[in-house]
Amino acid sequence: VWDPVIDHSLCMPDALLDFLVITVKPTNSHLPPYGTLLCDLTPTIGILTTEPGLPFAVPIPGNCSFVGALACTQGASINSIGNIKFTNALDIAIGTF
Repeated sequence: VWDPVIDHSLCMPDALLDFLVITVKPTNSHLPPYGTLLCDLTPTIGILTTEPGLPFAVPIPGNCSFVGALACTQGASINSIGNIKFTNALDIAIGTF
């Protein structure tokens, strides 16, 4: 299980909910006032949510066929008045270093 967390010391400290999107490829779309969308949402592998500051729980199958698989992940947060802010994205390679 991969457990990334959004650091709210710099990104929306008044967040109500955190999101994590997992996609198959990156993009670079500036979307004011939200920030820059860095993961292409088509097709989306998954969207997870958690309470602010708590880690996401991303299950990774223990199957060798996933070694070398690539993904793009990006977090976002929303506050009680509906403001949304994107975080930086991470490019992921499964089973490599």
